[in-house]
Amino acid sequence: MQLVCSVCEQWKDIHYKHGTKCNDCHHEQQRHPPDADAASLPPAAPSPPPPLFPRDSSSHSHLSIEQRWTIVALHRDGRDDNYIAERIPCDVKSVRRWLQHYEQHHSVADEPRSGRPRMTDEALDTAIVGAAYVENHFSTPRGLKRKYQFEPSARTINRRLQEANLFGRVARHKKRLSTEEKRKRLSFAEGYKGWSKEQWERTWLHNNGISVLDFPPYSPDLNPIENLWSDMARRVEVRPASTMEALQDVIAEEWAATSLTFLGKLAHSMPERCQAVIDAKGDHTKY
Repeated sequence: MQLVCSVCEQWKDIHYKHGTKCNDCHHEQQRHPPDADAASLPPAAPSPPPPLFPRDSSSHSHLSIEQRWTIVALHRDGRDDNYIAERIPCDVKSVRRWLQHYEQHHSVADEPRSGRPRMTDEALDTAIVGAAYVENHFSTPRGLKRKYQFEPSARTINRRLQEANLFGRVARHKKRLSTEEKRKRLSFAEGYKGWSKEQWERTWLHNNGISVLDFPPYSPDLNPIENLWSDMARRVEVRPASTMEALQDVIAEEWAATSLTFLGKLAHSMPERCQAVIDAKGDHTKY
């Protein structure tokens, strides 16, 4: 009688004493019986599934958008956090963080960042510029930082000086204006040439001498604040201050003592300043 052997799976003569095994397989097992200890061991655990993405060797790897969406998909499929971490691959904390992020925002995109905050406030900006005037414009940003113990870096101090139209080694100089810079200066002057002295005075006195107008770059001759700084510098120079705190106090006191009549005179000079720029076709003027 022939049947398919349960061991070699071939059609063989099956002896009734051997069950479903052929004679050859039966005799082979008799000569080499299976080890009893090996037979008693439980079956080996299945190997873990391979990762779906290449493993990044960096300790602070950034998960891609595809990886984040895969985390969400596997979670929806009922997979646990450990399984998901092996498939991505990443740590379990990352899995939980992006699942929580998705629950809160229904997205896996990064949240927008506000950018680096400004390192100085208005009072410190005023002290930096005031110190430059006190030093007669010839001190470097590094020198100002060392003498007045300013906390910001020398690069930050230099940026604040540039914002106040103080360049290079702090000493002001008239740069050669480009065609575009002249055009902006001329546009500003022509746009405000119709303002009366009273309009300029109201604008200045309303803002305590600080104009909120958008002055063109490299235009200290269009901004009377330069004259105000020079006047304050002369007053501050006679009151020595060796620390940043002392300098800030002196500048604040002299600022409060600034005459409204003086501010009015500066405001009244604006029509002449604008006309001078127009006459110079946007180039530098005597102011």
